[in-house]
Amino acid sequence: MDDLKKNFDKEPVGVKVVLGAAVAGVIASFLPWWSFSFGGFGSAAVNGWHSYGLLTAISSILIVLMWLLPKVGVKFSLPWNEKSLFKILSVAMLAGPVLWLIDSSFSFSFVGMGVYLALGAGGLATYYSFSKLK
Repeated sequence: MDDLKKNFDKEPVGVKVVLGAAVAGVIASFLPWWSFSFGGFGSAAVNGWHSYGLLTAISSILIVLMWLLPKVGVKFSLPWNEKSLFKILSVAMLAGPVLWLIDSSFSFSFVGMGVYLALGAGGLATYYSFSKLK
């Protein structure tokens, strides 16, 4: 575990932010993305593992795994270079909550906390992957 922390500390700031945003995206996928209360009869909620939320969940996990697997000794080859994949996956991570909001017709009264966290994480990851990764 100390080796992973040392490897993370050696990374440039841009990579650290994208990885942190990806972890936040994974967490956001488990939080409610849509919630509705039926008064005294209960409530219903849907997390990010449905519909467009899968874009955020899967791309966030892929970003984390793309960095983590080589550090623990797993050998694999990527179809493109790592920076390009960070960009593609960051945009996919941002697309999940954006498409979710568009599909819900911008009905913010039903939007849960997970969408807001995923939107922030995706936006941060996209900004840093396009502007700060050299």
